[in-house]
Amino acid sequence: MERIKVLTVKTEAHRIEVGYMVSEGLKPYFNKEVDTFFVEYSQPVGDVPAGIAVVPFVANVLPIVWLTDSVLELDEIDKSFYESIDDFKQGYIAMYPAAVFGGKVEAQHIVENGYATEGCAMFFSGGADAYSTLVEHREERPMLLSVIGADITLDDKEGILNQTRIMEKGTEDFQLPAPCLISSNFRNFIIGKTLDDLVRIYGEDWWHGFQHGIGLICLSAPIAFCKHLKTVYIASTNVKGHHATCASDGSIDNYVRFGGTQVVHAQFEMSRQQKIALIVDCCKKEGRRIKLRVCWRSKGGYNCCHCEKCYRTIFAIVAEGGDPKEYGFNMTNKDFLDAERIVKKSLYKTYGMVRDKWIEIVNKVKARNMVPDSRMDWVLSLDPFHPCGRIERKFLRITCPIRRLCRTLSKRFAFLLNRTFDFVLGTHARKHSNKFGVLLA
Repeated sequence: MERIKVLTVKTEAHRIEVGYMVSEGLKPYFNKEVDTFFVEYSQPVGDVPAGIAVVPFVANVLPIVWLTDSVLELDEIDKSFYESIDDFKQGYIAMYPAAVFGGKVEAQHIVENGYATEGCAMFFSGGADAYSTLVEHREERPMLLSVIGADITLDDKEGILNQTRIMEKGTEDFQLPAPCLISSNFRNFIIGKTLDDLVRIYGEDWWHGFQHGIGLICLSAPIAFCKHLKTVYIASTNVKGHHATCASDGSIDNYVRFGGTQVVHAQFEMSRQQKIALIVDCCKKEGRRIKLRVCWRSKGGYNCCHCEKCYRTIFAIVAEGGDPKEYGFNMTNKDFLDAERIVKKSLYKTYGMVRDKWIEIVNKVKARNMVPDSRMDWVLSLDPFHPCGRIERKFLRITCPIRRLCRTLSKRFAFLLNRTFDFVLGTHARKHSNKFGVLLA
C-alpha cells in the first residue's frame, strides 16, 4: 500500500505547519515544490495540541488516502475527529457508489481533547449562502471565519483586502465577536489537475467533488479548540433531497467533529431563492445594507456582473423586490445587453441544479409581473430547460464542440511549442557546454 507519513507538526503563535512525505506512487498527486502544509490564523493558536493541529492536514488528504487505498501514518490525532472519520466517510460512499473508498489512518496516539463548549463560528465568504446563514443565526453572535487560498488565491492582494473588509463589515454590522482570517496552501500542496484525472470517471473534479467540504471545515479545528466552540456552521449550497455530487453536503459535513465541536451544514432544507428572500427581507425590515460577493470569476473579490452566477443572483434579488445595486451588483449597460445571451447559453450547457434555481427565479418574477428595468423583460419568457430557440440550439450544438476542440488544440499546441523551445535551448546549451566546459542555463 502507498503511504503518506506526517513527519512534524509545528505550532507557532499564529501558524501551524505540517511536514510530510509520500511514497513513490502518490507523488504525482502532490506538489513536488511543497513539502509543508500550512495554515495561518489572524487569532492566536499557539496552545493547540498536536492532535488538533494536524486535523486540517488530515482532512485534506483523506480523500486521496481513500481513493488510492493508501495508509496515512501519524503520531497523534484528536479522538473525536478520528472517530468521526468513518461517519462522514459514509456520506462519500453513498454519494459515489461506483467508487471504492479504501485506505486507513494509523495513529500512534489517539488523544481526547474535550472542553466545555460555548459560542459558535461560521464560515463567511460574503456570498448569498453565507449571509443567509448569518441572518438566521445572528442571535447566536457567531465568530466569522474567512478563508484565503480557496477561491481567493494567496497572492491576490486586492482580493484578500476586499475579503477582509467584507468579513469586518459583517462583524461590525451584526455586532459579532472579533473575526478570524484563515490562510492556507491547502489547494496548492496537491496537484488539482492530476487529481481531477483520478476522479473524472465519477463525473466530478477534485475540488468540488471531493476536497472542499471537509478541506475547508477542518481548517477551523485549531481556532475551535482555542475558543472552545460548541458549533461551527458551514452554509449549504444544495437543497436536501437534491441528488448532486458535491464535497460539501449535509451527509458529510454534519458528521464532522473535533475536540468538543460539532459541525453543522446550515440551511440544508432551504433553496437559494429562499435564502435570497431571507436576506432581502432582513434588509427591508432592519434597514441593513448587505453587499454580496458571489462571483468566482473575477479577481479582487468583486462581482463581475457578467457571468451566469452573477446574473442568477441579480434576478433572484429582483424576484424578491430588491434592487441589485444595493447588494453589490453595479451593472453596466453592456452587462444588461449581454445578460440574455450569456444566461441562455449557460443554461443550454449547464446541469439540472442550476436550471432548477432559474425555474424558481422565473416563477417568482412572473408572480410579481414586473422587472425594475425594461432591459430585463426577457426573463419573463425564459424557459430554463429550453432556453434557446431551434436555430440557436442548432448553432450552439455545432459551435460549442468546435470551440472546446479549439481550446484543447491551442493548449496542446502551446505544450508542443514549449517542448520544442526546451529542446532547441537544451541542444544550444549542450553545444556551448562542449565548447566552454560549462552548461549554460
